[in-house]
Amino acid sequence: MFNCREIKKSSFKELENAIQKAITWLDNNQEAEKEEYEYKQKSLEKTVNPIMIKLNSNFSDNPNN
Repeated sequence: MFNCREIKKSSFKELENAIQKAITWLDNNQEAEKEEYEYKQKSLEKTVNPIMIKLNSNFSDNPNN
């Protein structure tokens, strides 16, 4: 099992960068087509979801982490 703090340290920057890129894209592409938004959403989810699943799983196993 992994330590939640280690994941936070190793993945926080990755999450932050992915979210910032998504926000920047949204700001610059307000006139984009629905399909473009959906593609960007899937791309963001592909990066963020595995990290969040690990964090949530570890927290559920040991809320003191």
